[in-house]
Amino acid sequence: RIPGHTFHPKIYFFEWNDCAEIIIGSSNLTEGGFFRNYESCARIAYDFPADLKACTSAQAELSRFLQPAGPITYSLTETFLEQLVARNAIPTETEARKNRDIGLTVRLKSGAGKQAAEKSLFGTEYIDLPPPLPADLLEGLIQNVRRRRQETHQARKKKTKPSSAQPPIGTKGEYPLSPAAFYMTLPTLQGENIPGEARIPLEAVELAGG
Repeated sequence: RIPGHTFHPKIYFFEWNDCAEIIIGSSNLTEGGFFRNYESCARIAYDFPADLKACTSAQAELSRFLQPAGPITYSLTETFLEQLVARNAIPTETEARKNRDIGLTVRLKSGAGKQAAEKSLFGTEYIDLPPPLPADLLEGLIQNVRRRRQETHQARKKKTKPSSAQPPIGTKGEYPLSPAAFYMTLPTLQGENIPGEARIPLEAVELAGG
């Protein structure tokens, strides 16, 4: 790869037994790409068998991108993804959020952020938060955290090096998700004038990048 040259378009091809979809646009498969950013994509849907010929023709036109060849392209296999994660080449959603927060803090402390906000000619639009994850999926994420903590505890008892927490790449029971935050619903009896405390489960703190 030559520095300064970036292949930026995203092309996704999804195929099932009775249909297929091609999506070409700017969005990554991330939280920002799905929910927060302003993105532009073209989505072409095919129903089989009626659209099989058109879909085959589209695949042929996009073959150089869907099946690229050359020294700078690799198929995203599980092994290759693990190598990228091991080299810290792919930040998780949690790490990306922390990096953005750190950058914002630095800009605000330097005064550049405040100055830019004062001179901004654009308004502010509030965007809805991503929808909550299903309860059964959250339970699976919690179970993964508990399992990893138990493995670490057992490794310490045996005085062996504990295995590091698995990255969210979705292998062998792992879920390819990294929640941004957790929300607790408080009973109506709790409030500012009622003594008590709310405790956040440690597993939730760890999952959200605590």
